[in-house]
Amino acid sequence: MSESVQLTAEVFIDTGKDFRPEDSLTVPYICALGETVTLDFDLTGFEHTCGFRFDPLLEDGSMVKLEGIALTYEDDETKQILLIRQSRQPAAPEQEQDHNIGGTDHA
Repeated sequence: MSESVQLTAEVFIDTGKDFRPEDSLTVPYICALGETVTLDFDLTGFEHTCGFRFDPLLEDGSMVKLEGIALTYEDDETKQILLIRQSRQPAAPEQEQDHNIGGTDHA
């Protein structure tokens, strides 16, 4: 059985003044390795919402896998947000330099 850990997620709401701590909500949650957790943030307290930034965990030394984000509006309409997964590309190898000293150039 995996040990459970207490974590904290935070969402920042851009109300037209960029992302500020006073326009954020935090939610503590408990999870174990491999467990799926659903977090709910009630944004109805924000009069004007231009966007949001989600920080899935505030603690060091932890890792989460974000599987999806859904927005549910006051009329109960739900929209899924498409998550674009970026694969980590290896850094381009350094270009070899031609150190042709006193020799001939090769074409």
